[in-house]
Amino acid sequence: MVDLRRFFIAVFATACLIVNVMPSYACISDAQRNEEILAYYQALRVKCAGDSCCLASVSRMKENGFEEAKDGKCPEGVDKDMLKCVNSLQWCRKHTMVLTFCIDPV
Repeated sequence: MVDLRRFFIAVFATACLIVNVMPSYACISDAQRNEEILAYYQALRVKCAGDSCCLASVSRMKENGFEEAKDGKCPEGVDKDMLKCVNSLQWCRKHTMVLTFCIDPV
C-alpha cells in the first residue's frame, strides 16, 4: 500500500512539474517567433524608405498578421489587398503571422 501511495505522489508531482514548465517553454518559443515576425515587418519598413503610404500598409499588415504578396500574387483562394494610395504594398488577406504575449510570473 505504501509503494502505491508513493507512486501516485510521484506521478502527481511529475504532472505538476510538466504543467508548470510547459507554459514557460511555450513563451520561449513564442518569444523567438515574435522576434522573427517583428524582424519581417521591420524589413518591410526599411523597404518603404520613409514613404508614408508604404509605412501605413506595413502597419495594416502587422495589425492583421498579413504577409506581403509575393511578386504581386497570393496563393489560390486568398484575396490580395492594399491601401488606396500609390506606394502601398500589396498583401495577402490570409492570417499567417500573429504576435503573442506571455505573462511573466510574478
